[in-house]
Amino acid sequence: MSIPIGLLVALFAALWVLARVREKRLLAERPPPGRLLGLRGQRIHAVERPGSGPAVVFIHGNPGCSLDFVDVQKRLGGRRSFSVDRPGSGWSEREPSALSPRAQALLIRNALRDTGVAEVVLAGFSFGGPVSVAWALEFPEEVKALALLAPVGDPASPMKLDAAQAMLAWPVWGWVASWTFAPAVFPLAAPGGWVKAFAPLPVKVDAAAAASPLIGRPTCLWSTAKDWAALPATMGELAARYPQVKAPVEILAAADDHVLGPTHAQALARGIPGANLKVIPGAGHQLMHTHPDEVVAAVERALARI
Repeated sequence: MSIPIGLLVALFAALWVLARVREKRLLAERPPPGRLLGLRGQRIHAVERPGSGPAVVFIHGNPGCSLDFVDVQKRLGGRRSFSVDRPGSGWSEREPSALSPRAQALLIRNALRDTGVAEVVLAGFSFGGPVSVAWALEFPEEVKALALLAPVGDPASPMKLDAAQAMLAWPVWGWVASWTFAPAVFPLAAPGGWVKAFAPLPVKVDAAAAASPLIGRPTCLWSTAKDWAALPATMGELAARYPQVKAPVEILAAADDHVLGPTHAQALARGIPGANLKVIPGAGHQLMHTHPDEVVAAVERALARI
């Protein structure tokens, strides 16, 4: 009985070493394009474009990374902006614990204080939506406007984890799996995920190729699963506070979103006073890649309402 157990332990040890080697190689080949801000172990990676006015802060989905907004940031012209990696995503660090949207908002907000940012306009995509709303509720004097892009927002329609993600969200075992065999399996599952994310439109190959290695990092795999698993417990409380959002809100929804559907955006539009909702016909979930001009227009409408 001890021989099979010993072989199993050896296999997991070998997979762990392989995952560490791949991680080091990835980070060496792809150094962060921005800055790491905040406390060690919780540092947030942010890509800044200089400019004037309240800083626009782009917060990606789950999974996702700061690279998702490269094109959109360029199109904003002379507006100061940041695209951040949420804790555990992209190049950002994360301690192995569950984080609510509020906790993630606090980590990002506190890290950005190192740059001197005092007033922000939040542009939250998908999972970045509840993070943005939580930030606006916690610091209403700092958040001047919101642009919510295909956002998560309906507690009655929780995201359903597939079997692999559900396993990665398990206590202890999920972390072990993320640092052993999950990174090796990820390249096989990723293409199907991209098809769903872009459907009914074709996948933007360059965007998928840029983000996939970062999304497949062990910490990112675990963080993605853990964030989806933890979200339902907090969404009801967050949705109950939608009427307390004071900042002007622009919401962009994709009519043919295969990931969330437009019901999440509609729930936010119903709950937040004065929120404006625009639905893009024929669009899929990845709006910043397929409809960057519409995303920029939503941000500019939010800025105009300050």
